[in-house]
Amino acid sequence: MKPDATAPDVSVLICTRNRAARLATSIEAVLRSMDVAQASGISSELVIIDNGSTDATPSVVAAAAEDPRVRRTVEAQAGIGRAREHGCTIARAQVILFTDDDVIVPGPWVLTMARAMLDGDADVVSGGIAMSEGLWRPWMTPTLAARYFAHNPTPPLSNPGLAGASMGITSEVARRIGFDDLLGTARWPGAEDVLLYVQALEAGYRVRGVRDALVEHRFDESRLDARRLRGIAEGYGRCDAYYFHHWLHVRLAMPRVRELSHRLRYAARCVVAGRDPYDEVLLDRRRSSAFHRELRLLRDQPRRYAFRGVGRVGRPVPDDDLAASFEGPTRFRQSGEI
Repeated sequence: MKPDATAPDVSVLICTRNRAARLATSIEAVLRSMDVAQASGISSELVIIDNGSTDATPSVVAAAAEDPRVRRTVEAQAGIGRAREHGCTIARAQVILFTDDDVIVPGPWVLTMARAMLDGDADVVSGGIAMSEGLWRPWMTPTLAARYFAHNPTPPLSNPGLAGASMGITSEVARRIGFDDLLGTARWPGAEDVLLYVQALEAGYRVRGVRDALVEHRFDESRLDARRLRGIAEGYGRCDAYYFHHWLHVRLAMPRVRELSHRLRYAARCVVAGRDPYDEVLLDRRRSSAFHRELRLLRDQPRRYAFRGVGRVGRPVPDDDLAASFEGPTRFRQSGEI
């Protein structure tokens, strides 16, 4: 297929669902960043994917679409993985950037994030993400902020991880790997970016950290509520299990005994932590308990991926030569207690 001569250099994707009040500000910031890129000769488009919103989001998107660089589309079935995947099919550029509907990007963001991919020096990029200052609380440690709120202002240049608030991939990565449509849903509320990251590393794609385009994450304060945070920890535990079952093919012996053991460890930490609902060890043990329960529930389900593979059921890898890259040792090492 010949490249489209009219296509922009960069496509920016924002997936959104019921955040109309914050979305408008995020769109304005992206458009300003696109102006900066245009001044340097880099053309771009903004694709907004409405993921089944029931608030005023359609009106906000319609207003933004008065700018000819903005395109809108709808993915009615909820799920950030499905919405990102749909957006990638709509994007026209060879470089695709992602940010979220509660994020403010700085002026140089489009230019800086896209540069390495446009120059052919990277296939995947991960940008710095900082929580808004007003969201910090006395109980919040840097580790907790990174683990549960994607706070990572200075990603390492190599093996930087990946978070949807500020990341980019080439259209080839989108076509060959893409996003898992089951992730970013109620049962598995994240990890679509994590799975793509480890698959890209395994496939030999070049992943780079970008430190010169720090975005501001202005998420709703309700995420800081203790009950909500416990739910986030549990959801991430289920996502961990999804990844271990479907991609790493982990199958633990005596799953019920392990699950009970971790539930008891969580209960023991509740005694130690007392009334502190933000105790970091308590949250991690809640996550671990959810992980073992979900891994047991997934135990007899068919794997969606070959062992450390890319092509999943119903979405084969386009080129046979890519599959050969999985015969060597993995580049990714999973740390943490099982």
